[in-house]
Amino acid sequence: MEVHRIPQGQYVDGLRWLPIPSTLALSLWDADTGLSTLEIAFLQDPEQEGQAPWMETQASWDLSTRTSAMKSSSNQSNIALALASETGSLQVFLIDAMNPSLDSAPLVLERLHKNVPSALDIQKDTLQCVTVGSDGRINLVQGMGQEFNGGTIAGLVELLLSPLQSDGVGSIHTVDVHQSRKHLSVVGGSGGTVLAWDLRRQNELHSLAGRGCKSGSSTGAEGEIWNVKLDPALQVGQGESGKIPPVLMCSEDGILALIESGMTTELAVESCAINSFDVDLELGSEIVCALEHESVLYVKRSS
Repeated sequence: MEVHRIPQGQYVDGLRWLPIPSTLALSLWDADTGLSTLEIAFLQDPEQEGQAPWMETQASWDLSTRTSAMKSSSNQSNIALALASETGSLQVFLIDAMNPSLDSAPLVLERLHKNVPSALDIQKDTLQCVTVGSDGRINLVQGMGQEFNGGTIAGLVELLLSPLQSDGVGSIHTVDVHQSRKHLSVVGGSGGTVLAWDLRRQNELHSLAGRGCKSGSSTGAEGEIWNVKLDPALQVGQGESGKIPPVLMCSEDGILALIESGMTTELAVESCAINSFDVDLELGSEIVCALEHESVLYVKRSS
C-alpha cells in the first residue's frame, strides 16, 4: 500500500474523483485572501517507484464562498458536480466528460437553507439533488434548466434518525447507502460511532465501532466520524442476508480505517483531522482524503 501527502497551500473544503481517469475536483479556500476556488486537477503518477504523485490543475472557477458539502454524478452526456455553500446555496456545474473544463457558469439556487448545509447527494439519471441543512431542512432540488427549483421533503428526517436517536448515538454527521442494496445504510457520528442498519428492519442496528459496539472492533477513533462509505472495492457477503459489507471511515482523530467482519484495519493515521475522503470510481483502489493541514492524502491499495 502506498501513502502520500500532497500539499495544497490552501484548505481543502472538499474533493471528489470524477469519472475520468486520474481526475479530481477540489474545492479550496485560501485563509490569507479569504477566496475560494473550484479546481479540476489531474493526478500525475511519478515515473519512479516511491516518489510522491502531484496534481496538475486543468481548470478553475472562483467561488463566492466556502464549500460545506460536495458531490458528483454523471449520465451519458455530462458530469454534474454539486456544491453546497456556507451561505445555504447550491451550485451545480455541468462538465463535459470528453473535455472537462469550467468555462460555463454553474446553475445556482440561493438560500436553500438558513444555516450551513451539511450534506448533499445527486441522482445519477435525473440529476436531482437532495440537500441537508443544520436548520433541520431537507430539500429536493429538481430540474437542471428553467425548472431548477427546490422543495422540502417532509418526514425523511424522522425516517432516518428516529432509530439512531433512540439508541443514544448523539450527532450523526454522515450517511452512505449501498449502491445496489438500497435498503442497506451506514452512518458515522459522535464518539467514534459507526452504525449500519437495514431499512427493511429499522429497529435492528448493527454497531460496527464506537459506543455500543459488541463485536470487539475498535477504530481507535474517539472523536467525530466525519465520513463513511461502503467500500466499493470489497463487496464481501453482498449476496448473503444479514452480512454487512466492508466500511471505510475517517475521523477528526486523523484516522482512515476499514471495518470488515468485526475487524478494523488502519489505512492511515495522521496528526490532524481527516475531514472527508473519496474512493476512485473504477477499481476502488485509490483513496483521496482532505486533511486539516492544507493537504491531500493519497492512499493506493493493492488491486
